[in-house]
Amino acid sequence: MLQRHYMYLVHDKTEDLRINRLKTICLALFGTLLLAIYFAIEMTASRPVFVEVVSIAGCFSIWEAVDTWLLAAKAVAFGEALHPRFKVYQQQVLDNCAVLARTLMDAGFDLVSGGTENHLMLVDLTNKDITGKDAEHALDMAGITVNKNTVPFETRSPFVTSGIRIGTAALTTRGMKEDDMRQVGRFIVEALEHHTDEAALTAISKRVEEFARAFPIFAW
Repeated sequence: MLQRHYMYLVHDKTEDLRINRLKTICLALFGTLLLAIYFAIEMTASRPVFVEVVSIAGCFSIWEAVDTWLLAAKAVAFGEALHPRFKVYQQQVLDNCAVLARTLMDAGFDLVSGGTENHLMLVDLTNKDITGKDAEHALDMAGITVNKNTVPFETRSPFVTSGIRIGTAALTTRGMKEDDMRQVGRFIVEALEHHTDEAALTAISKRVEEFARAFPIFAW
């Protein structure tokens, strides 16, 4: 994901623990209630009622009504998924990912599974003799955010790794298409080829910033 700035959110973890305990207690009580209803209905052989109860319970477990912010986020996500344009957006995510994957492979980078058929790709940097940690840091300096990731038959520590994970959903949301993915791929290749050169990475970051200005992040 091309970045414009960093933002750190600090919150009270103690409060999180209290909420998690409350959720666990509520779910345990809810499960006990379901079992009681199940046995009661089994004794009366009223299975259609049980199916309805389970359907309602399943709905609440998906919505996670204990956390209202999660409920709101999922409501927005489900609302977006109802529109035909969401299918178009999802297809663009896949098309963008395929193009970015091909750009990296054409530059000599190995992708786990030989490519991608979804919104993600896992780049194995073993043949480039770059660790995932170093690649993540270099790309970060170049203004591109990725995550280090272990690869199959990993030989390095999970804190170092031999790969990076890249996705295209965020860039697609910003309006990027296939040609833009080719440019992003070139930025990544150039940054990784100069991963030890801070001056080069700084220069790349300025070009990345200029490129990203054409695809502004929404404002609150």
